[in-house]
Amino acid sequence: MKVILNSKKSELKPLEEIEILKEVILKDDEFEHFIHNLLGNYDFIKEHTDKLVRGLDKTTCLLVKSDVKRGFGVLVCSEGFRYARYTCILPFISE
Repeated sequence: MKVILNSKKSELKPLEEIEILKEVILKDDEFEHFIHNLLGNYDFIKEHTDKLVRGLDKTTCLLVKSDVKRGFGVLVCSEGFRYARYTCILPFISE
């Protein structure tokens, strides 16, 4: 099992409710570029910037995936920007 460990967190916050607006499937080389350049501007995010928001009751995200099995995708909420302002790795338990 692989995880991301946070350093020096003073508290754990409750999980946020999310809604997946759309699944975006990138070619594997594009996905590789994306996961190593999250702060870049992307057209597939720009298309949905008005809908990718953090609200009081839920956060609306894109699920960005590779066209090959990787075992994970990336949830993206841009909050009106063209880059992946808020992200979360979403492991696929059964692929």
